[in-house]
Amino acid sequence: MVGRFFFYRGLVRKGYRIMNQPTLSLRVNPANPDHHLYVNNGTWWCHFTLHLPDHTKARRRVSLRTRDQHLARHRRDALLRGEVPA
Repeated sequence: MVGRFFFYRGLVRKGYRIMNQPTLSLRVNPANPDHHLYVNNGTWWCHFTLHLPDHTKARRRVSLRTRDQHLARHRRDALLRGEVPA
């Protein structure tokens, strides 16, 4: 398997996930330190998918407002941990 698949903030009950709030779904490739990052015109962005309570999904792209790759990784990690609002 190339990456790992994670669900955050979902409630599990009898094998079913009860979705009363958005759930962040991440597939992480440990060999790629820039997962969920891309650069557009020199500015780093983070992209991810939210699974919503109405069983739809929303793709989010958030500018990390930096041209520095190391700072972009740090801001991405903080964003995906929920420390910074999307």
